[in-house]
Amino acid sequence: MLRPICMPTSFKVMICRLTVALPAALPFHASSQTRPPSFPPADLQAIFDAHNSYRAKHCVPPLTWSSELAASSQHWANRCDFNHDEDSPHGENLFWGTAGAYSQQAVAASWYEEIEVYNFAAPSLNDDTGHFTQVIWRSSKMLGCARATCSGNDFWVCRYAPAGNDEVRLKQNVSRFCR
Repeated sequence: MLRPICMPTSFKVMICRLTVALPAALPFHASSQTRPPSFPPADLQAIFDAHNSYRAKHCVPPLTWSSELAASSQHWANRCDFNHDEDSPHGENLFWGTAGAYSQQAVAASWYEEIEVYNFAAPSLNDDTGHFTQVIWRSSKMLGCARATCSGNDFWVCRYAPAGNDEVRLKQNVSRFCR
């Protein structure tokens, strides 16, 4: 059962995060794989850069921007329903917080900060670290993110392809710090 992880902040607001692990066997759209990489629009550059900065700390290759994943993320975010798209073949991280209170870097940091409870000595997937593992998942090559404002809250959706968070491939895809 999926459940959001919510925590109060010092600003008297609540942030909630939700992640999902998808089976490795789900197909990725071949048309996306053959297109040349694109660059994120200027208003999404910061979240893209934050992802790649975190990946570099683990010597994981940078992600490329996918306009297709961004459009899919925008479509999902526009629904203003803080739940995962169970029919999506992509990895997905979600963030919900007070509109304008969180920078793109803070959104990505909220996912990456789960490293603090990740046990590299005994790796496993769980609700407390799934955002972190998806951000640095070595086999994920593309990223697309979007934001919608929903009743005074920002709803962020980032999608990853191929999807991460597969228990079978965990050890080969989640690396310790290298820098």
